Amino acid sequence: MRKILLLLLVLFSANVASARFTVTVPAEWKGRKILFKATEIRSMVEAESLSDLKTRTDTLTIRSETFSLESVFPNATCYRFLTYETPRGYNEIIFTFYAVPEDELTIALSDTLCTAAGTPLMEQVSEIQGRVKDAERRYIRAFEAEDTEAAREIAVQQFAYLKDYVVAHPDQPGASYAVMELTSAEDAVEHGAKLTGEALVSMIYPLAQSKIADAEERLAKRKKQSELETTAAIAPDFTLSDMEGNRVALRHFRGKWVVLDFWGSWCGWCIKGFPELKEAYAAYDGRLEIVGIDCNDSPEAWRKAVERYELPWVQLYNSRSDGVEQLYAVQSFPTKVIIDPEGRIRKVCRGHVPEFFRDLEELMRDR
Repeated sequence: MRKILLLLLVLFSANVASARFTVTVPAEWKGRKILFKATEIRSMVEAESLSDLKTRTDTLTIRSETFSLESVFPNATCYRFLTYETPRGYNEIIFTFYAVPEDELTIALSDTLCTAAGTPLMEQVSEIQGRVKDAERRYIRAFEAEDTEAAREIAVQQFAYLKDYVVAHPDQPGASYAVMELTSAEDAVEHGAKLTGEALVSMIYPLAQSKIADAEERLAKRKKQSELETTAAIAPDFTLSDMEGNRVALRHFRGKWVVLDFWGSWCGWCIKGFPELKEAYAAYDGRLEIVGIDCNDSPEAWRKAVERYELPWVQLYNSRSDGVEQLYAVQSFPTKVIIDPEGRIRKVCRGHVPEFFRDLEELMRDR
């Protein structure tokens, strides 16, 4: 499979004439600043960190309703137009398109609908993006109106559309993009297996292939986590360093209830759960030990976060080489693992949800 992926990437590595993109925008966009970001698809597939991405971002000031842009890299590239700035402090994607050298695209941008014509891939991607963006807008309106049933139905219909697209057009390049838009791991694996013909040699297939591989890994982790929980398996032991540099092993806490809290300073939901976690820690004083396991932070960021949020329980630093999260098949953050005094896993909770505290109370009450 790796050889196939590399072959697909090589097919689009020829150093030929630069692509040309003709862009039209509404008259009211004159004077607006937007970002034009190019990222080489090869690097998106092979990068192990953000620093490995081959990318370039330029600021565009719209001076006319029609203007031209040229390709940035001599290989298959993902291009994005993004908002220059937002009140929330981040950039939102206006439109995404994909091109290789020699492509000639006509792109129309607006606040409601963006399209690209000139290649079968982009005509199909435009159609799908239009549906996705419209569904996102309707979902946000329903969510803000607290109409959860309407929001749920919009999401169901949107993912049904993407799956139906793959089933109806499995041999078209747009089908690869539809797979990339599926958020369910089960759906991505199932419908990724349906791709055939042109979909398998499209410039974006390596991205779809990467999405499918990630989904397969998530399903494998989910299965392992379920097995650990349902069989009341002995919690895998590990040894990590605490804030003072002392080596601390999980087995040291045998005889107490233990909650392993996999978190990171970058994780908003992890931080949001700290107040309730502090309440539980105080309520079960002497019977419960919480062990915070930092993930994906530098040592400096970890220490600052522990001090900033005044976390009173044991804090351990888990480096990339330690990989304790792999022992517990952690796939999202926060993840909390409840371990009984005999060292057996009784519950695995993914995300910041009230059920965790109810489950903890019930488990500890029954013992």
